[in-house]
Amino acid sequence: MSTANVQLIQSFEDRFVAGDLDYVLSILTDDIVVHEPANVPYPGNHRGKESFLKLAQAFGKVWDLQGPLDLDIMPAGDDRVLVLVRGDAIAKPTGNNFELRIAEIYTIRDGKISDIVVHYWDTAEIVEVTNGVKVLQGDRN
Repeated sequence: MSTANVQLIQSFEDRFVAGDLDYVLSILTDDIVVHEPANVPYPGNHRGKESFLKLAQAFGKVWDLQGPLDLDIMPAGDDRVLVLVRGDAIAKPTGNNFELRIAEIYTIRDGKISDIVVHYWDTAEIVEVTNGVKVLQGDRN
């Protein structure tokens, strides 16, 4: 199952970057939850497909990616996949350069993504390069 899960996440990442949101939404469970840390411009738990779309839009309001992301996608158990992300970005609120370094833990349920936990390498630097801007607030639970 872990090979299929890795392929699912690879297709999610590829299609998300390509802007194919119809496909992306089709491989999310209706109750998808994305957990973002407190010190990012879009903190909290974002529940459901509509919230996922709002979160994706919020990310685009904050970051201008400066090329393709480097992704290392690996199985992390029967129902989880770990993705290590690195990429160069410009913080749109300030124009500051920033190296995005993220670890994302995906949970797969019945062949779809049901949960994403996002860990940033340095959230204090995110606050600094974005001037602490907040563009979206998810649930705190």
